[in-house]
Amino acid sequence: MRHRARAGLPYRTRYGVSAVDEGLLLDGRLDCAHNNAGISGTGIAGAHRALTADYPDERRHQVIAINLTGVGLCMKYEIAQMLKQGIRVNCICPGYIQTPMTAQGMSDPERRALMIASEPVGRVGNPEEVAEAVVWLCSDAASFVTGHAMTVDGGYVAQ
Repeated sequence: MRHRARAGLPYRTRYGVSAVDEGLLLDGRLDCAHNNAGISGTGIAGAHRALTADYPDERRHQVIAINLTGVGLCMKYEIAQMLKQGIRVNCICPGYIQTPMTAQGMSDPERRALMIASEPVGRVGNPEEVAEAVVWLCSDAASFVTGHAMTVDGGYVAQ
């Protein structure tokens, strides 16, 4: 399987062609797609915490636009080609992963200890572990896996 990084490409390029169409023009096929988006709902980098009733509407719209609408738009532009090629569709459900989004919570020793204590493996994950799951799901080794929600969470959900 060929790996071509297309990280950071918006669903539409500046020329009005979707990133999917651009890839099809270059390669004639879509080998795999990894639609990944996520920001913290508690403020930029977790800087703001609020009860639901007090949560700013502007921030709620931003979270939905990035976490839900962004991924949905990627799928919109991929689905026709995926159906033509019989491409499998799976998803990754990560647990506590050491990223800039979780950095503030993990910088507090008490909160970090609670996160680690909640993980059966006794630690938080790293982005490379999530990436390995994505690569495997996109590979021929997972050719019979489709419609699967794979947890990469150190056993948290299995407790």
